Amino acid sequence: MIMPAHYAVSEALVALMSAWTGVVLMRRDQRLAAAGVALFGLAAVIGTVRFSTGLVEPLAQVHRLASQTGGLLGFLLLLMALASPAGLSVRPWVAALGLVVLLGLAAGLPMVGPFIVVAALVAGAGLAATAPGRPAERIAAAVAYGLMLPDVLIVRNAHWLDPAVRWHVYHAVIALWLALLPFCLGRRARAH
Repeated sequence: MIMPAHYAVSEALVALMSAWTGVVLMRRDQRLAAAGVALFGLAAVIGTVRFSTGLVEPLAQVHRLASQTGGLLGFLLLLMALASPAGLSVRPWVAALGLVVLLGLAAGLPMVGPFIVVAALVAGAGLAATAPGRPAERIAAAVAYGLMLPDVLIVRNAHWLDPAVRWHVYHAVIALWLALLPFCLGRRARAH
């Protein structure tokens, strides 16, 4: 399948926004969240190289694996980062075992992955909505965190859109979501 080099532009935007967000989160000592963001960045860097160098087919499987598996793990790590200051943390070995089980389920039953992503996004928005603070800020944080939900459910599967438009809108929303993550996660960091 031939894909134009312009697909690399929105991938590069996600990579750059992942790097910026990761730095912000590391400065706040939110390492778990930064690791989740780094997985999105890794997939975007692979995508940028894939499309900018013409290695569309040779890197297709690697990009798909990084995007799907890395994205799933990234969402779960971000959910754990939101849950921990809320008093919902678990022992590290239990969390690691849970991640392995969920990733195994998603690998063995590919239709399970999207359900896990949706559940993680809904739960994350719920945790953002219950953070201490003014109601308007909590609502804004929940809406910002939940921004990925329509992107994953609608935009990614919007077959009525031109494929290039769908690709760029999908990735632009991911970049926007990444830019908003410090706001969503920062509320929890201040509460802890």
